[in-house]
Amino acid sequence: MPISTLTPAELRLTVDPDALGFADTSSLLEFALPWIGQERAEKAARFGLGMDPPGYNLFVLGEVGSGRSSLLKQAMQVAAAKRATPPDLCYLHNFDTPERPQLKGSCSH
Repeated sequence: MPISTLTPAELRLTVDPDALGFADTSSLLEFALPWIGQERAEKAARFGLGMDPPGYNLFVLGEVGSGRSSLLKQAMQVAAAKRATPPDLCYLHNFDTPERPQLKGSCSH
């Protein structure tokens, strides 16, 4: 097969934004990444992200490159979008035990 020269215009893909069917990517959060083969992990993540009381954490295990961080980040963004923005918190330095700052409630702007 002979080698042909390409022009810069032939190397560029142009997509009409109106053809995409959405105004911005915020509407795509629910469809971004599938949890293929990870139904139990998805169910556990959604359960954990639905917990309201403080002190609950999610511990995620998986192989490097498996997408665990991306999937969980997506799930957190979807869950956070459905909740009210929490107040800012003020912590003060604890001179007696510096590793335990003292919570002094919400900050006002």
